[in-house]
Amino acid sequence: HLAAGVSHRFGVVSLVDPFISNSILLTMDPIRQLKIKTGAVQRMTKDVEYYTKEVDGNRSKLEEMRGNGEDEADLRRQSDLVTESENMVRDVRTRVKKFYDELLDLVESLGDDSNVSGTVEFSKAKEVLAAAQPYV
Repeated sequence: HLAAGVSHRFGVVSLVDPFISNSILLTMDPIRQLKIKTGAVQRMTKDVEYYTKEVDGNRSKLEEMRGNGEDEADLRRQSDLVTESENMVRDVRTRVKKFYDELLDLVESLGDDSNVSGTVEFSKAKEVLAAAQPYV
């Protein structure tokens, strides 16, 4: 999901990354804000799941290599991959927390707005928050 915005480089309307600043979001339609923030939380949640699987796979391979008596240099390279994957999980979890908190704040602030709270987008945002809770 991309939002329209002004490109300072070319001075024309262009596409802006969905992780745009909150100051720009404040001027947007609340439904649009929900869509953008919900999409961000969903993507980050999928990234955590992906990198967690990658860590598990890399760990399994490292243990298999150790069991097979692989060369020390190969073991070190595989160990580095495990460490790199673990770092990615930590990084993505930090981003999930950030986007989760932003979406939660938005949902809470819009909860009393009957024009928004009854929409599909609002319900979807609440579902995504519930699904992302284990990663926060």
